[in-house]
Amino acid sequence: MTAMDNQGRILIPVLLRESAQVRDEVKCPGHLKYLEIWNAETLRRQLDELPFSEEHEQTLSRLGI
Repeated sequence: MTAMDNQGRILIPVLLRESAQVRDEVKCPGHLKYLEIWNAETLRRQLDELPFSEEHEQTLSRLGI
């Protein structure tokens, strides 16, 4: 867990950035209680491999989204 600074930024340690290949463009998908930080290209590939399904739509509907 990491705290935000006074400007709302979070410093991700170099070791974690390197292991996740987080550089250049990143995406931060939000979950109910946390955020994930992804390399943008890796996230795009993963979403292409797992398209939005009826089950996803039902889950979002139950959450009121």
